[in-house]
Amino acid sequence: MGRRTRARVPCGSRGNSWIVPPCSLMIRRLIESQLFGVSPLDPGVLAAVVALLAAVALAACLVPARRATRVDPVAALRQE
Repeated sequence: MGRRTRARVPCGSRGNSWIVPPCSLMIRRLIESQLFGVSPLDPGVLAAVVALLAAVALAACLVPARRATRVDPVAALRQE
């Protein structure tokens, strides 16, 4: 109880976040050249990308959570 724990700060929020906007501006033209027949700000494409990323994030959360609910807590504590 006497030990204090510090919250870990993700690497990007320690002060390195200043590099993200210049890098994104530099690769903007590359990304735009890869889009054939689609505007970079097309609402349909943006909505599809957001939905896809949300589905992947949901799956990444649900799969381990579902596996964790199948474990017997008493058996897990005995093994430790």
